[in-house]
Amino acid sequence: MRERLESTAAGVAATLDDLPGTALGTSFGATIFLVTVGLGVAALIAPFELRPPTAMLGAGAVATVLPGVRWASCR
Repeated sequence: MRERLESTAAGVAATLDDLPGTALGTSFGATIFLVTVGLGVAALIAPFELRPPTAMLGAGAVATVLPGVRWASCR
């Protein structure tokens, strides 16, 4: 609950200061945090097996690296 209040307050403050990117990032960050914590707790309570396709893991790695490569090339 505290995480939601903090992220809501940060999002409202960023919106009032005319920082829409910060407000959006705060919302996405809080959502991703809550989903991953929920999945982590669920996995601790009732372990489950997950076998993602290899291509999906590769696509995730590429999607993680590409923004950094783009950012470095623009500097």
